[in-house]
Amino acid sequence: MLARSLRNICLVSILLLIMSLICLHFFERNLRQSLRGDLLFADIEGNIPLYDQIEISSKDKKITLQKDEIFWRVPEADNYYAHFAKMQTLQESISSAKVGAKIKPATQVSDWTTVTLFDQGKKVGAAEISDAANPERHYIRYPGQDNIYLSSWQAQLPMSLNSWTVQPLLRIKQVEIKKIETDNRTISRREEGAAFYNSQTHLPYTRLESTRLFAVLADLHYAQVLSSQEFDEPRYTSVHRLNLTSFEGLITTLSVHTDFEKYWLKVELSATSLPSTETNEYIAKNKILYDDWWFELSPEAGKVLYSFNL
Repeated sequence: MLARSLRNICLVSILLLIMSLICLHFFERNLRQSLRGDLLFADIEGNIPLYDQIEISSKDKKITLQKDEIFWRVPEADNYYAHFAKMQTLQESISSAKVGAKIKPATQVSDWTTVTLFDQGKKVGAAEISDAANPERHYIRYPGQDNIYLSSWQAQLPMSLNSWTVQPLLRIKQVEIKKIETDNRTISRREEGAAFYNSQTHLPYTRLESTRLFAVLADLHYAQVLSSQEFDEPRYTSVHRLNLTSFEGLITTLSVHTDFEKYWLKVELSATSLPSTETNEYIAKNKILYDDWWFELSPEAGKVLYSFNL
């Protein structure tokens, strides 16, 4: 009796699974068929126009993405660099998103984000994306029109400025670090995973400050970024510096400047006398993200870095 019941349950489960797969197949097929329309940003000839500026705007906010030679920058963030992965996803959606079937007029959508393309200051395309900050399906419409369509748009469009700049600022793991220097004091170790030793006393370093330090550096974000031309360095007279040297020969110098209300960080990358090839490549690729830039930290992160002593 029990075996028969289990067999029936298994058969019903298999049947439900098959029906679900069939429904999913037809849903996806219908969706693909509904999206075999024109490209969202195509011109009258069906081509995606060239563009060197993208404006993302909502009811009360606007974020500008401006192409500068091979890089994209964010003018509202003092022209700092745009997040590379987000820009790639955004450009892929601009070039490939299609206009699908028109949906029922009764569909209620209140959250629209407008994407406008410019080429040398001239507007060359615009579309509105529904619920663009969320990773759900997006509807689209054209500015000034009431019709709403299905779309294959993929990119999320958050309206937080820091979502579009390069974040996080640093990701440094404790296991990668060979030596820490600050205030003429040094702790170091010979291999990954070993304990740090005080270079003066040759005793193991057992204080917990390093744990707090690396908890912050493992995923360090910033609240604001300013170029050196805009940063008022004389205002922040209290300075604390520390150097972190990795086993691969990368030296990361952190200079925390503060007036004890705000904390600003300057990051410098350099190398030891015998760095790895990967370190030299990393410095060459990432130096532009730090040279001549200042980053405002949260008070919590800033206090940890500023107060760190060996």
